Amino acid sequence: MKKQWSILRTPSFFDIKTQIMIINACFVLHNFIRNEGLTNKVLEVQDLELLANVDEELTLSREIVQNNITDEVTTIQVTEERTRF
Repeated sequence: MKKQWSILRTPSFFDIKTQIMIINACFVLHNFIRNEGLTNKVLEVQDLELLANVDEELTLSREIVQNNITDEVTTIQVTEERTRF
């Protein structure tokens, strides 16, 4: 799903209820497109290019994790906003 819908590829700033609705909407759209057999040659070419870019990014991130090149969290601080959620 992340390859098809770019909104799922980045960290979200939306509240949890909105995030759930976004994910559900992506699945509904995905299922609608598959059920209706909708295709568009121009979009298919763009999708293939996008998928190649996403695959490259995923491969790079895996290599970084395997080489232990990661950002480490050294401190955690509870904020008022998070405790009221």
